[in-house]
Amino acid sequence: MQEIEKYKIAFIIIEDNKRNKLSKCLNANDFNCHFGSIGKGTASSELASLWGFSEPEKSIFFLIIEESRIQELFNLLKTEFNFASKRGVGLAFTVPIVSIAHLDMIKHLQSKIIEE
Repeated sequence: MQEIEKYKIAFIIIEDNKRNKLSKCLNANDFNCHFGSIGKGTASSELASLWGFSEPEKSIFFLIIEESRIQELFNLLKTEFNFASKRGVGLAFTVPIVSIAHLDMIKHLQSKIIEE
């Protein structure tokens, strides 16, 4: 039986005015299974200042990503958006997917990504 690669969900929070650039950048680098949403920060101004965020309007991206490509994603965010080198640019982190209801769902997602 072929071993199925492990997946994680990556969350990227970025200033809303960079939403289109991030989406195009993700697509250009074959991170095709992503979803975006507009958000509004609810943190106090003191906390937002601590993180370096200036505007409350944010874009939040969710990606289903192979575990083997996480470093590639973080490197992309660092080089294209100055993540980790400039304060307040954005925030990115991953959460492991420990259970999916059915193996066929993973196979379906993989086939959809390949078709596109």
